[in-house]
Amino acid sequence: MKIKLAIGHLRKATRAIGAFTAGVLLLGLFFPFLSGCAPKEERSYVLEESGIIIGTDIVKVHRDGSSICFSGEEQRPYRQEETVIKRELIMEEKTMSLLDYNSKESVPGATFETTISEEGGSYSLFADYLTTFEYLPGFSNEKLLPFEPQSVCLTEALISRFLASGHDESKLKVVVCSRCPMPADVTIRKKDDGHVLIESNQTGRLKVQIGKDGRVENITSREGWKLLTASPRTLKSRPYAPQEKAERVEEVAVTTVDGKKLAGSLYLPKKKSPYPGVVLLSDIPPHDRTGGGLLSQIADSLAGDGMAALICDKRGIPPSEGTFGQSTLLTDINDLNSQVEYLAYRGDIDRDAIYVVGHGGGGLVSILSAIDNPYIGACVLLGAPSVPLFPDLLIARVNLAEERGTLTSEEAQFKRQEIASLSELIQREEKSEVKLGKHTVSLEWMRSYMGIDISSVVGLLEIPVLVVHGENDEAVPVGQAYQIYDALKTRQKGEEEIEIIPGVDHFFGPLVVKPPYREHPKISRRVPDLISYWLMKKDEKGGK
Repeated sequence: MKIKLAIGHLRKATRAIGAFTAGVLLLGLFFPFLSGCAPKEERSYVLEESGIIIGTDIVKVHRDGSSICFSGEEQRPYRQEETVIKRELIMEEKTMSLLDYNSKESVPGATFETTISEEGGSYSLFADYLTTFEYLPGFSNEKLLPFEPQSVCLTEALISRFLASGHDESKLKVVVCSRCPMPADVTIRKKDDGHVLIESNQTGRLKVQIGKDGRVENITSREGWKLLTASPRTLKSRPYAPQEKAERVEEVAVTTVDGKKLAGSLYLPKKKSPYPGVVLLSDIPPHDRTGGGLLSQIADSLAGDGMAALICDKRGIPPSEGTFGQSTLLTDINDLNSQVEYLAYRGDIDRDAIYVVGHGGGGLVSILSAIDNPYIGACVLLGAPSVPLFPDLLIARVNLAEERGTLTSEEAQFKRQEIASLSELIQREEKSEVKLGKHTVSLEWMRSYMGIDISSVVGLLEIPVLVVHGENDEAVPVGQAYQIYDALKTRQKGEEEIEIIPGVDHFFGPLVVKPPYREHPKISRRVPDLISYWLMKKDEKGGK
C-alpha cells in the first residue's frame, strides 16, 4: 500500500542553447523515426528472467504535430495479480520537455492510475491506488521524465532526451513512481559499441542496445533480467492453487449482508462430515482467492488434515461482485462474517469448530470479526500488524525500508512527510470524498482503518490466538508480532501462542515463477503444519 502527499518545489534546471542545437541534430541522426511525420510501426519485446519469458512489451513512437508520443502496453501475466500496464508519455519536440504522462496499471478487478502533467512551469503528480492515493501539486520545477527500469516505452523517451542533449554523458532528472515520487538523478553514457548505460541508486545499472533505426533493441540489467526484441506473442497464466491433499475443491458463492456474491473455493477433506471449518482471509491488496498463492497452499494442507477450508475472491475481484475501491474496514468485517456464517449453515461443518486465519491486514479484520461473531472459535494471525494500517503501518514500512537500505534516507523522509500531510488532510476533512485539483478522491478506506490496531482490541477476545510471523518480514516488522503476543497475555481468558519462522518473509518463503502459474511463495512446510496441528488441538478440546 503506497500512500503519499506532499508539495515539493525544486530549482529549475538550466540548459545551454549550443547543446540544445547540437542535440536536435543528433536526435535526427539517432532517432530518424522522430524526424518524419509518418507513425512508426509498433515493436514487440519479451521480458526474460533466469531464462524464462515472463512478460511482453509493445511500444509505439510517433509524432503528433509538434509533440512526440511514446506509448506502450506491458503485460506481466506471471505477477501475483496478472498485471497489465498501459502508458502514454507526450514530449514537446523542440525542447524535449514532458507535457503529459498517464499510466494505468490493471489487475483483475482494479485499476491504479498515475498522471504527471505540466502546469505553469511545474509538474503535478496524482496516483490513485483506490484504497490510498498521492497528490503532489507543483512537486517539481525541474525538467524530468517518469522512468521505470522494466519499461521500454519510458526508456526510449529517456534516451531520446539524452541524445538531444548532444553529450556523450549526462545527468538527467527522473521520477520512479513505483519507488518514490521524489525526483532523482540518473547518469547516462554512450559507449563505443552502440550501447547506452543508465545508472542510478533508484534504477540500478541498465545496458541499452540501440538499433540502426534508433529504436531500443534490448535492455539488460545487472540483476539479470532482460527485455529483448521479439515477435508478438500472447502469454497465459493461472493462479497457483495446488490440489494435492484435498479430496475435492468445490466452487461456492457466499452472499454478503448487502446482497453481493463472493466467489470462492471450498477445500474439502476425505473424512466424513461434519468437518471443522476454516476461513482464510488474504492481505489488503486486491488478491484473488489464492492470496497470492500463499492461502491456497495452506487451504490444501488443512483439507489434507481433515478440515474444510474456504477462501473467497475479495469484493470486486472477478468473479466476486462489488467494487474493490469502495471497501472499508466495515465491509471487510461484514464480508468475513458472511463467509463464517456460510460455513455454519452448510450442514456439513461442525459449528463448534469454525476458525479464521488472517494474513497481514486480514489479521486485523479477523480479530475484529471474532470479537462479536459467536461462531469463531480461534484465530491464527499470519504476519499481522499490531498497529493501525493507516498511517502507522505505512510509517513502519518506510522505516524498515530505510533500515535495510532499500530506500535512501532522503526518500524515506520524503515518504514520511507525505504520510503526515495525508493524515492531516483526513483529520481536517469531514467529507468522505474531497476534490484535489482535477481529481476526486475517497478518504473512507484510510479513515476506517485509522487508529484501530490489534494490540488495543485483542483484550476483548476470549478465544485462542496463534501468532505466526516471518523473521524477515519486509511488510510488517517482526517486532509487531511480539507486541500482539504481549497484549494477548494481559487477557483474563483465552490462550495464546507465538511462532517466529526463521529465514522467511511476509509470504513465508521465496517467491518463484513457474509458468503457467503466477508468482507464488514456496512456503516453509513448517507454516501449514503448524497451523493444522494447532487448530486440530483446538478441535480435540471442543473448539471454544
